[in-house]
This record gives sequence, C-alpha cells and structure tokens, in this order.
Amino acid sequence: MIQVNHLSFSYTKQPFISDMTFSVSPGEIFGFLGPSGAGKSTLQKVLTGMLASYQGSAMVNGVECRERTKDFYEDIGVDFEFSALYEKLTARENLRFFASLYEKKPCPIDELLETVGLEREDRFEGVDAKTIMRLCSRLLTIEGMEEDPVMTILIFRAFKAGKYDESLLEYLCRFFVGTSKEMRDVWKAASSFGVDTYMIAERLLIQMMHTGAFLGERVEIFKSYVAGGARSEVELAVLAQCAYDYFVRGKQLDVFILEDLLRAADRQEEIPYVCRLAFVKYYAENKKQVDEHISRYLLVFLREMVAANRYFPFFREYADNIAFMRQFLDKTMIEYRVRDGNRAFIHYLLEKEGPGAAGGGEEYIKEEMRDMFGGICVKQFILFFGEHLQYYITEVEDGKDHLTESGTLSHNDAGGEEREGRYTLLNDISIGRNLHDHDTMESLLREYFEKDFIVKELFDAI
Repeated sequence: MIQVNHLSFSYTKQPFISDMTFSVSPGEIFGFLGPSGAGKSTLQKVLTGMLASYQGSAMVNGVECRERTKDFYEDIGVDFEFSALYEKLTARENLRFFASLYEKKPCPIDELLETVGLEREDRFEGVDAKTIMRLCSRLLTIEGMEEDPVMTILIFRAFKAGKYDESLLEYLCRFFVGTSKEMRDVWKAASSFGVDTYMIAERLLIQMMHTGAFLGERVEIFKSYVAGGARSEVELAVLAQCAYDYFVRGKQLDVFILEDLLRAADRQEEIPYVCRLAFVKYYAENKKQVDEHISRYLLVFLREMVAANRYFPFFREYADNIAFMRQFLDKTMIEYRVRDGNRAFIHYLLEKEGPGAAGGGEEYIKEEMRDMFGGICVKQFILFFGEHLQYYITEVEDGKDHLTESGTLSHNDAGGEEREGRYTLLNDISIGRNLHDHDTMESLLREYFEKDFIVKELFDAI
C-alpha cells in the first residue's frame, strides 16, 4: 500500500528527511513518532503529493507520489492532528459531505455508522435541544447517574446548543470525554453552576499532558482540582509540566504553581527536579517575594544543584545572601539552548590588553557546552581586568556543524553589580596597577593577603 525507499527531502540546504525507508501493508496500522520539527508533517505532505521535489521513491497504491494525477486522491484520505469534522453537523451529515468530495460511490452510510456504534444517535436527528434536555434530565432523575454512550451523546448535543441544567452538567463532569476545548467548556459551565468539577478536571489535566494541548484556563482548572483533593501523582505531574514550560520554554509561571509546590514539599513529597529548577529561577528574578519559608527550600534546592555541579547564570543573584553561592560572584556564564538531541560547542579565544598581549593568530579553543537541563547548555569563565573573550557557538545536528551565535565579552560584561569576591579583588589590584595608583594597589594587596591568611587558618584543605 505504501512503499518508501531512500526518501530525502529538504526545504533548504540542511536535510530535513534523510534516507528514509519503510513500508506499510494493507490493513496495517503504522505509526511514526518524533519531536516537533522531526519531519512527520513533511512526510505526510510527500505521501499526499503536496511536495514533489524529493529524492528517492515514495509510492502509494503503486503510484509514485510526485507523478500523481487527480485519480490518486480517489483512494486516499487524510486527517491531520486536528479533526476536520463540522461540529454542527451530525455524524450522518458529516459522512454525506465528505463523500460528496469523491467521484467514487461511497460505502453505505448506515453500515459505517453501525460499525462505529453511532447508528442510534441518528434516531434523534432533528429533535429540539430543549426537548433532549428535559428528556435526559428526567431519565437521570429516575435512573440515577449511570453512564450510557447514547445518553452522553445526547446530553452533549443539548449542551452545545446551550440547553442544560445542573443534572446534565453533573453527568458530563462524571462521564464526558471529548476534545480539550469541549471538556474545558463543560468545566466552565459546571463551575458557574457550582457543580463538582473534580472528575472532569482530572481527565482534562491528564489529557492536556498527554496531547500537549494548551488552554489559557489550565491554572484555574488545576486550582479547582487541588481544592477538591488532588491525587498526588497527577498533582506533581501538572506541577512538573508547568515548571518545564517556564524553565525550558520561557512561558509565564503562575504564583499558584509555586505555592502548591511549597505545600507538596511540606508534605514531604518527592519534588520533580524541573520544579526545583523553576523554583530557584523564579525567586532569583523575584527576590522581594522571598520569605523564611521559601528561603528554607531555596537553600536545600541550591545546595543539591551545586553538589551535582549544575549552574546557571541566575545563580549570581543568590551570591549576596547565601555563603556557598559566593563562588559564582566571579563567574561569567554563557547560556545557549539546543534543539532536542543536538549538541552545542563553544569556540573561544581569550585576548589581553596592554603589555604582553598576544599579537593575533591564536587558535580558538573548542569545548562542548554542558547540557544542564532540557537543552539549556552553559559554559562558565573567569575573566580578569583587561581580558576579552571572543566566542562563537556551533550546534551539531545529524553530524553536521551549524554556526548559530557569536559574541565578545569582557570583565565588565559579566552582568549585575560588581560584588566583592576573591577575583574581584585581583581585578581591582590590576586596575590600580594600570592606573599607577600604588596606594590603592597596596591597600588591596594587604586586604587580599589578610583574607587568604584567615581562610587558611580557619579551614583545612580537603
């Protein structure tokens, strides 16, 4: 049915699909998985004849896709990730409409409806939504809240037409499963009626995590779910997803997520690592919100990250208030984000001003940047007065290097206010020497050696 041999395709010089081979037999269910940008939709476009400038072979029903004629489309059907069904049409009306797009005689619609269990729904075509509402409400009163597939279809049809009461909303909250937007609409209506939304909120949150769908009401749905007594595993999964969206994808983080994270930590739940990262980053950017309760967890989380040799540029924000974070005072960090599965390399050259400076011709040093989390790569340097760092970054994808970023940094570009640290003193001594300010230089040298002596007397080397 489908035969693909050594298929390659590219929108630019960079290969997008490279040497792909597979086959699908008649009646076989075949899936291909990959992250965003992997080429799934591009492959579908090739197989449907929308992209003809490919290399290799792609055949559907014995026809090379680049050579397809109008008859090619009589034997295929495509439904992408979002359904193309018309919500205001019944199942029968949708089938009639799509059948009209083909010249071939379609399968009997009654047989198709019976195959998927929708033949009974068709009996209620043309019945007024208000009548359906009254009928279903009466049946629920008599028979109780028992799930029935036909009842679900009818109640949701009445709901879409704006005809519902508390009984119908309660039923939908217990049993209805639809698209994320449909379930969101039910949740909103039920909330406004004061109906318990716990069950539909949980189904909706789980569905959003599995499908990647995003709703603006996600936090409000989560709040209602937590208020109803969230299951721990679902609660922590939602916290992790929100934290990932903030830390890796750069989306806004609602303060409720942090508050609930604190409550989970107080219950001694195992907090996901991405939640810890989001926690320390958020309060690095919002230091005025930090209180004693928050500080206690900041110390725990930061200590774990430092012990694991994980660091990020925002760590400098904690150097003034946390002793073990002072080590980042003198660090200059370069952060870069790679695409899934790729690696980043930094090529850098340190140049010095004044006497003894190199005269050019030096080779760049190449080092792989550490992936600290979720494709966020960091490389740290210590820059002294008069030093300049020239660098460029290459990203390796499919074995090929791609230049993505370049820049120049000096000691003054390290970011933030100049704070007192060991290397800061050394830099100030260098500045005093260059300015021939011998009194200042002597004072700073004395201060440096005094601190060095005290440290050696108080602490033993490990």
